[in-house]
Amino acid sequence: MTSSNCVDRPLTEREMAVLIAVLDLQDFSGRAQLHEQVPRAAVTGGSPLLLELAVVAEMAPADVETGPIPTRAVAHLPTGDLVGEVIVWTADGYLSGLEYAWYSDEMPSSFPPPEQLTVA
Repeated sequence: MTSSNCVDRPLTEREMAVLIAVLDLQDFSGRAQLHEQVPRAAVTGGSPLLLELAVVAEMAPADVETGPIPTRAVAHLPTGDLVGEVIVWTADGYLSGLEYAWYSDEMPSSFPPPEQLTVA
């Protein structure tokens, strides 16, 4: 699935901040290496809230399994209400996706602010 407004571009400031915030929520094997990949990650496809990522520089792979990282990051409104969760995906040791799964009927316009993310 590819969208013309999300292809071959750098991460936005918000997307990068959300990615870093999720990685920082809890320690796991390979987290430091994934963190190092963030500034070298680019959006290669997807949709506005389901980004396909690729690491665009030569780097060693992280010691993580392919799939979602082992951190469940939930998004809260300032009122405390849960509004969704952010999932970071990896493939073969590299960042491969950033997804915002929202809990409402209406699609949000962007990823939640990083300060609204906590570990579930």
